[in-house]
Amino acid sequence: MLADRVIVMSAGPGRIDCEIDIDLPRPRDVASPEFNALRRDITQKLTSHIASSRGAAAVS
Repeated sequence: MLADRVIVMSAGPGRIDCEIDIDLPRPRDVASPEFNALRRDITQKLTSHIASSRGAAAVS
């Protein structure tokens, strides 16, 4: 993560779902527990949006 914040968009029409501030010191250590906790949180948020949009498409 090179950014100081991550914006997760909703599955809907271009709305912001959440904003995550990245307050890790630079240079960022990809092996640190803090980095990996943020990565897991962001990945979970993104995959939940993908799953919900696929579920909505299957129902349509």
